[in-house]
Amino acid sequence: FVGEHRYELQCERRGVRPSRARIVRGIVLKTEELALDEWIDALSRDLAEEAGTSERSRLALERLLGA
Repeated sequence: FVGEHRYELQCERRGVRPSRARIVRGIVLKTEELALDEWIDALSRDLAEEAGTSERSRLALERLLGA
């Protein structure tokens, strides 16, 4: 899981089947199959956003604690 998305790669005889599901409060709202390059791009964007959020949270906590 990355944010509200679950990324999956299913192995098949002809290769892989990439998909992304949007999940809110444990309920799958939408699942979509993506081309592998789109799947990689979407996962990269979500990971970068999550890292930025985590970094901002860490910095805010440091400021709050006076570290």
